[in-house]
Formats: sequence, C-alpha cells, structure tokens
Amino acid sequence: MAAAVRHARALIDGDAARLSEAAGQYLRPLPAANAAEDAGIVLAGNGDWAAARLALNRALQGYRRIAAEPDVARIRARLHKLGVRSYGRTRQGQTQAGWPSLTDAERQVARVVAEGRTNGEVAARLFVSRHTVDFHLRRIFRKLGVASRTELTRFVLEREMSRACS
Repeated sequence: MAAAVRHARALIDGDAARLSEAAGQYLRPLPAANAAEDAGIVLAGNGDWAAARLALNRALQGYRRIAAEPDVARIRARLHKLGVRSYGRTRQGQTQAGWPSLTDAERQVARVVAEGRTNGEVAARLFVSRHTVDFHLRRIFRKLGVASRTELTRFVLEREMSRACS
C-alpha cells in the first residue's frame, strides 16, 4: 500500500525519481512495471531520453515477465519513439533487449565498465583483447538502449541497487 501511495503522489508531482523508487518498492511485477513506465513518461517529457529509455526498459522487462503483451507493445512503441530499435525476441525466445538479453561475458564487461574502467583496463581484468571489449560494449549499448558509458553505469548501478533492495 505504501508503494501505491508513493506512486500516486509522485504522479501528481511529476517526480520521476520517486516513481522509480515506487517501482522498486512494489512486490508484484505489474504495479512495478506501471510505475517504471510512468517514470519513463515523465523523464521523456523532461527531455532526459537516456533515463527514460532505462525506465521504459525496466517496464518492458516487467510486462514481459507476466506476459502482458498489450503493455509490451505499448512500451515498444514508446521506446521506438526514443530511438530504440532492438527490443524483440530471438527465435529461441531469448530476449534481445534489457539485462536478461546480455550474455555472461557482456554482463561482466558492463559491470567492470560501471566501475569506471577504460576499455584497456576492462580487457586486462577479464583477460580478453581490447577489441573484444569494444565489440561487447557495442552489443551492450544496443541491447540496453543506452548511448554512453555514463548511461550504462547508471543502468548497472540502478539494477544492482534494485536487486539489493529486493
């Protein structure tokens, strides 16, 4: 109930940060996805496209989790307007967008980049070439709908914080 009150108050105030908090406080995926979607709408309205994409990707994952296909379609359309073009599924049913779509190697690269490491430092730490890190980063950016290392760091940190709060 407290999350619903926060959600409603944040909607009234147009407060995207509190909407994101409410999304993390819900115990059920539908209201969590609704709050994340509302945060994305407010952020897009404020011109914060990167944060809007992150919030809408979070909503998309929540709606997919419960197979809410009309909601998935609506979020995909919103993401499309924000320039995200890859959010479908592969033939095997694997998601092509969001954190679940990342391979283990891509997740490792994303986490190390979020620590503020350069591509060379990431490569040395993970025992891969710098070109491999570059390749993984391009795929990560596309799958998460981010356009910079800063946006990636924000995405990873928000994800880690929401998992810690769960």
